[in-house]
Amino acid sequence: MSIVNLTGKISKIFMNTKGFIIAKITVNDDTYSIINFKGPVSGAVKINAEVSFSGKITTHPTFGMQVEGKMILGKEAKLIPTKTDFKLTEEQTEIIKKTTLGHTLKIKAFAGTGKTSTLIEIANQLPTRGLYLAYNKSTQLEAQAKFPDTVVCKTAHSLAYGYMYDEIQNRVKSSLTPTEFMHYVYVAAKADYTAFEIAFLAIKVLRLYCISWHKEIAEHFFDHSDFTMLGEKEDKDNLMRHISILAEQYWDICKTDLKSPIEHDFYLKMFQLRYLSLAKRFDYIMFDEAQDANPVLLDIINRQNVQKIYVGDSHQQIYSWRGAINAMRFLDGEDAYLTQSFRFGSAIADIANILLKFLYEKEKLIGFDKAGTAIVTKKPTKYTLLSRTNAQLIQNIVDNKKKKLHVVGGIDDALALAKSGFALFQGRKQDVTHSKLKYFHSWGAIVKFNENFSDPDIGFLVKMIDKHKEKFKDVIRLIEFGKYTSEATATIIISTIHKAKGREWDNVILCDDFPIFQHCECFKEALRTSREEFNLLYVGVTRAKKQLMLEKGTRNFINRVNAYITPKTVVEDNITKSESEAIEL
Repeated sequence: MSIVNLTGKISKIFMNTKGFIIAKITVNDDTYSIINFKGPVSGAVKINAEVSFSGKITTHPTFGMQVEGKMILGKEAKLIPTKTDFKLTEEQTEIIKKTTLGHTLKIKAFAGTGKTSTLIEIANQLPTRGLYLAYNKSTQLEAQAKFPDTVVCKTAHSLAYGYMYDEIQNRVKSSLTPTEFMHYVYVAAKADYTAFEIAFLAIKVLRLYCISWHKEIAEHFFDHSDFTMLGEKEDKDNLMRHISILAEQYWDICKTDLKSPIEHDFYLKMFQLRYLSLAKRFDYIMFDEAQDANPVLLDIINRQNVQKIYVGDSHQQIYSWRGAINAMRFLDGEDAYLTQSFRFGSAIADIANILLKFLYEKEKLIGFDKAGTAIVTKKPTKYTLLSRTNAQLIQNIVDNKKKKLHVVGGIDDALALAKSGFALFQGRKQDVTHSKLKYFHSWGAIVKFNENFSDPDIGFLVKMIDKHKEKFKDVIRLIEFGKYTSEATATIIISTIHKAKGREWDNVILCDDFPIFQHCECFKEALRTSREEFNLLYVGVTRAKKQLMLEKGTRNFINRVNAYITPKTVVEDNITKSESEAIEL
């Protein structure tokens, strides 16, 4: 045991339920490269903040090498807040003024309207402690580098993980398997389902429960689309009650057996049910991408007795399949708008406004005068190719096999979809791994499903495999061994619109693989049943900064929407000219 005086940077922070901090501290010293500290904190701490500490070094069986001093002492030097290097709009100025007066706001921020810059300026004006909740890890890391050190940047899961750390460490898995479930709960075959299938369905119930605001599992999920295959209503209700009881049994075990495996959404649910207050740590919460919140997160935030600043765009709500519910409708607070885009000019704004008007938006998106944006028909030299479906993404890889490609998010999901579809086509059910396909028992079943329903990925996959048949194995080989490179060096960047959310590129080509293009006969009905498809179209249109090219089906569909919202009028060409050929919309 020795006494040391060291200086380092905080690289990881956890806050457990007892109010202690567990920090992994990286030190520029060969002898003490990493020190894990557990103890109370004097003042605010943040990732990458410099700290100095002294005390006896001991080895703890759980936390490893640590300092016994029971205190981390922050240095006098503070991180320099990000400076606003542009003139604020009137909307931004009014929003910042209201937040400094303590108002809770719902900021409706259209695409490219500087929401992050607005939030940073709010943080610079508020001297108190803030929490910025990001939708995903990459957004959190970007925010962490931009916000002043008075703001802690977290995802909802990382926030909950810190509070639940003592109970969930070494238990969390990306996916709970039926085999693991059956290790803790006895499951028997029932009706026409094996024990393995019953366990899988019970896990589905648990997942739905964990993203809901319900306090108990009960019978809340019987009508969910995941269970439409269970047959007639009476038999289905009896089976669902049995499955729900099994799910409840595993949930009870999760709370007492600290070795039972759990998924990430499980500890977020545990956090919700603890009714923990964040007011002791934070004076306000910034909730980014609020439109994509699921009910459990909405409940956690709504219960907090602090100032709240929600920001989001209900027209960019594209994750209902993950449990998102367009949370902006359910939030309290004073409405505010960010409508001035800094990403693109009036050419793209005009197209976006056609969709916004169709979606009954009362405000208009304003293009940036200084942006030289054009709608073009000639492909740029380098561009991003956006598709609605993974199946079209596969086709885009095949069509551009000789080009230098970068696939946003990687090829794993698309490759699994292609391999699983081909395995079904060849009758190799045991080789089907993709979540969308593994509960189809045959190729005939998937074809029949495609005739009755309109799933984008399945529809285009069936079409592709029917076209190539046994030669589809060559398509799989092209996907697996394509000429992939970094985004910076790629000639063509390939992405689905879901993966493109929050991104922007100079030049974008928007594919026409939206099923709604072929199946939309009544716009009034489409607005009721397929609103998210229009949201996806709006997100795709607004990713470009300089040039946007619409494939023929996309261009024709937007023309149809425009004609619907402006009956008995001629749709005029209001598109910026450029060196490339302009088109009419």
